[in-house]
Amino acid sequence: MLSMTHHLDFGLSPIAAVAPERLVEGATLTGRVQLDGARFRSCVFRNAVLVYAGSAGTELSDCAFEATRIEFIGPAGNGLAFLKAMSSQRSGMTGLVRASFPQLFGH
Repeated sequence: MLSMTHHLDFGLSPIAAVAPERLVEGATLTGRVQLDGARFRSCVFRNAVLVYAGSAGTELSDCAFEATRIEFIGPAGNGLAFLKAMSSQRSGMTGLVRASFPQLFGH
């Protein structure tokens, strides 16, 4: 099952870096895996943390996820934190956020 969480990373945990624009195909990946700038096809992510900073796009095609989660750091983490704050009932912007992302809310 894939779960999405926001997590601030302070560089304390090593991340398995994948060279930008590199294609990873048919691999089983564990631990922390940087998504930015990489393409993953037919991979299995097992006990992994997918780290996305928002510095480059990524592709995940025909992949399987076992005990895996996503962490958003850097610019992506900041954007996610901003959306979370805007979607709060106290912000008064809940309707605007829901209307702006119909693919996330089933509209």
